[in-house]
Amino acid sequence: MATSQLQLVFDKTYDLRNKIKVIKATYRQLFENSTAWQKLKKEEEDLIGRKKQIIAGLRSEMEGELEQLDGLEIEMRDELQLLSDKALSDYVKGTRVEVVDKKGFICEPLFSVKFKRTDVKKEDMDKAKSVAKRK
Repeated sequence: MATSQLQLVFDKTYDLRNKIKVIKATYRQLFENSTAWQKLKKEEEDLIGRKKQIIAGLRSEMEGELEQLDGLEIEMRDELQLLSDKALSDYVKGTRVEVVDKKGFICEPLFSVKFKRTDVKKEDMDKAKSVAKRK
């Protein structure tokens, strides 16, 4: 069976991702071995602790508004998901998908595809298919 163009591109991105991972790991190791970097990280941790104390004090002054903000952010996430679902549904139906913002500009959707690894290996799937065909 011929390898599909999709598989070839996917394999190339997989190889590139692994090369990037190796270089980044080497780069991180360089920092881990630097005493100047370690000293700076310690100073940074101390400053972050101080920053957290200041933020906690300021947040207590706006507790009610921040609770409202949390609710609004959840509502926004839900509305954006609904907007995305509706746009994709209309697109699949062949309907032109666009909206107009408050300033009069036409906005069109951007669709993106991502691949998520499953727990199933290709060889296992092929074996299961061949056993099912024999029955």
